[in-house]
Amino acid sequence: MKSLTLTLLLGLNLVAAPEAFDRLQFHAPPKPLFSEAVTEDWPRFLGPRHDLRSRETNLLKSWSATGPNRVWEVERGSGHTPVVISGDYLVMIHTLEGREVIECLHPKSGKRYWKHDYAVELGSNYGIVDASRAGPVIDGDLVFTVGLRGDLNCFELASGDIVWKINLDDAYGTAPLFFGRGSCPLVYGDQLIVNVGGDACVASFDKRTGALRCS
Repeated sequence: MKSLTLTLLLGLNLVAAPEAFDRLQFHAPPKPLFSEAVTEDWPRFLGPRHDLRSRETNLLKSWSATGPNRVWEVERGSGHTPVVISGDYLVMIHTLEGREVIECLHPKSGKRYWKHDYAVELGSNYGIVDASRAGPVIDGDLVFTVGLRGDLNCFELASGDIVWKINLDDAYGTAPLFFGRGSCPLVYGDQLIVNVGGDACVASFDKRTGALRCS
């Protein structure tokens, strides 16, 4: 029994508590929601049902002249991607100081669970410097990101550990459009469907292993 208890405790410690970091400015804890408020996660660009609709209700319909009370704020780099939320996890991808950065934060405090980043080469067309465009997708215990230069990553949502990764530029050729890769991946059952571009149009991967199903 002691051995089992120790194993369970060690398992609980595998996921670190979120921590404050240099770009986070915390203002005040959020006020409790109205007791009859109905809330809903937003785990991908178009929402939980891919229809850009939320079933949240019994929330405030208007704010005071000064706007809602600010709880926390985090400086972001460049990019066009939305944040996504599932339970106690908020994930965002952006470009900061020549690196593409994926961060997982606690929605109520802004503290960070984990961060993953890598160098990315930005281009400039029509006087505009490109930046991250495809929003993250949370599916259960996994989160998927597609970077500007084709870095397709699958992370464990809670820990940030990389489950698998593929560089689409290397595997299929560079994206044909000047702004890089901008379409979000789609989870369908046990498949991850991605607009890979280059020498292929669309590919299906096993969402847990990254193994190619078809292209």
